[in-house]
Amino acid sequence: MARALRAAGVTTVIWVTLREQRAAYAASNRAIRAAPGRWAKLEVADWNAASRGRPWFASDGLHLNAAGAMALARLLRPRVLAAT
Repeated sequence: MARALRAAGVTTVIWVTLREQRAAYAASNRAIRAAPGRWAKLEVADWNAASRGRPWFASDGLHLNAAGAMALARLLRPRVLAAT
């Protein structure tokens, strides 16, 4: 994906970790956290850490409620503004 983004002229990527509600998501997060070492201008926004223990989710533990949507926006906004 990073190669395709670079080819498209994207200069900065903000990659959000997954909430580790399922075991497979931990492996994905490890790959996401390792990516900045391989790709310049890639920043990780750690949603898994920011959302841990928070009541921001529907009963499935994954999909956001209104408070969760605002929390995710607060996590991403400063990063997006800094990149633009």
